[in-house]
Amino acid sequence: NPNDFAVTLVSVTGTGAPITADSGHPGCTTTGVTFTDQTGLDTVIPASSTATVDLSGAAAMSTASSAGCQGATFSIPVTITVQQQ
Repeated sequence: NPNDFAVTLVSVTGTGAPITADSGHPGCTTTGVTFTDQTGLDTVIPASSTATVDLSGAAAMSTASSAGCQGATFSIPVTITVQQQ
């Protein structure tokens, strides 16, 4: 939060852009990797600070993904919505 006031994290939603695997896993097809939108959040982030937020269960990988995805790190494009305190 680069602002001089606190904000409340209210949602993290997928953008609809493709989820991708890191370049070290070129054979990975990410059809089984999903992100579940997280709404109704209520995490206060103080002014001029950072915060780590655990979105338990928001990302998942089913057996629909290829074996080439084992050990991959995924980039999941999201939109973060905050409200001023």
